[in-house]
Amino acid sequence: MPTDRVADELVAARAPSGNPGYAPAIARMAGTLVWRLHAQGLIANAGAGAWRTTAGGRELIACPGEGS
Repeated sequence: MPTDRVADELVAARAPSGNPGYAPAIARMAGTLVWRLHAQGLIANAGAGAWRTTAGGRELIACPGEGS
């Protein structure tokens, strides 16, 4: 998924706001989020600005947690 699509998905997932700077601020943070997920080894660069989950990332997403 390209970083700009990550931004679009984050903005779409949040409730609308009357603040005109709200959506652009969330979109800007998408790059920081992608960087952090990459630094933690949860996603890997798939080329052309796109990202894919790693086995560790998929394991974390699928983790049912304690006591489940």
